[in-house]
This record gives sequence, structure tokens and C-alpha cells, in this order.
Amino acid sequence: MSTPHRAPEPTPSNPPDPERWETVDEVTTRYRFSRSFLYKLMNEGLPSVTVGRARRFRPAEVDAWLTERAERNGYPR
Repeated sequence: MSTPHRAPEPTPSNPPDPERWETVDEVTTRYRFSRSFLYKLMNEGLPSVTVGRARRFRPAEVDAWLTERAERNGYPR
């Protein structure tokens, strides 16, 4: 039995593929968020789509949304 192929963990030298949709677990791992905090952000407008019963995220959209939110709240870059 073979194991399913998983994309390598994103790192500064291996950024996430902007065309790939990430799962809730991948986003929480990448940003070190709890699942409950990610769901709170989704309720506040974090862009995502529903695929069946699962949520999916585009890395570039998540990055842009978080950056815009941080700048709006006065956090430095």
C-alpha cells in the first residue's frame, strides 16, 4: 500500500504554490494558528471556498488578506 503524495511543507526557501488550494490543516500549520482562530478569521472575511464539506484557501489570497488586516490595524510590516 502506498502513502498519498503530500506537498512539501512551505518554508522561506520553499514558498507555497500560489495556484494550489490549501486545507484548513495546512493553513493552520503554515501560520501556526489554532483551528478555532482560523475559523474566527474566516468569519471576519478571510477568503476561502467550500469544496464539499471542506474549506480551501489560496496562499496568495490568505497572505494578502492578513497583510491588509495587519496594516489596517497599525502593525508594521
